Amino acid sequence: MDTADVLVGADGIGSAVRRRYLPHVRVTDSGRRMLMGATPLRAAAGLPELIGDSPAVVRVGGTMMALGVLRFTESPLTARERWLPSLRPGAVAGIEDYVMWALPTTREGLDSAGSPGDRARELAAELHPALRAVAAQAWPDVTVALRIGTIPPMPAWPAGPVTLLGDAIHLAPGFGGNLAIQDAHHLCEALVEAHRGRLDLLDAIGSYEDIMRRTGFPSVPAKAGA
Repeated sequence: MDTADVLVGADGIGSAVRRRYLPHVRVTDSGRRMLMGATPLRAAAGLPELIGDSPAVVRVGGTMMALGVLRFTESPLTARERWLPSLRPGAVAGIEDYVMWALPTTREGLDSAGSPGDRARELAAELHPALRAVAAQAWPDVTVALRIGTIPPMPAWPAGPVTLLGDAIHLAPGFGGNLAIQDAHHLCEALVEAHRGRLDLLDAIGSYEDIMRRTGFPSVPAKAGA
């Protein structure tokens, strides 16, 4: 069976290959912004009872907050010892259950002075006390302001021995890891078909990329008269 390369990540090699394959595609600034961060679950008393364990969206007036509770089923230190013992222990020391959250806003909404954490606290001021605590107690070093871009509809590109997944190809602020796992699942299914001789390698990669385009990009409008 032939080999193929998969590139993950929005920067470096991934973005360079994307520019080579899709030089005509440009990310357009939508004008929308998002404040995103993470907060220790211990600092968000009552939150699981308020929103449950599934991702939730709360709206109060003109403010919206999206949240998701993450509880580790296994201690990160134990998982490191089991799956990645070469990783230095300090890389996972202190990691604990947390709440991932996002506060959509606008470009104008970030114009005022202050850190992303300051703006998050201001935006959450009218929310439930448990949600205000999420913004107030967030880890400062992972509270960021993100620009929301859009990619125009694009036609299929020829499949080759290099493909992309996750943030290397999708516009998904804060959720690139989720999309990378989803893409990896579809790519694995396609490569299994190639390994079993049901598809040529490039056909398998093309099949994966067709799924990726359908699930991750706007559809290409049909031409008039087509």
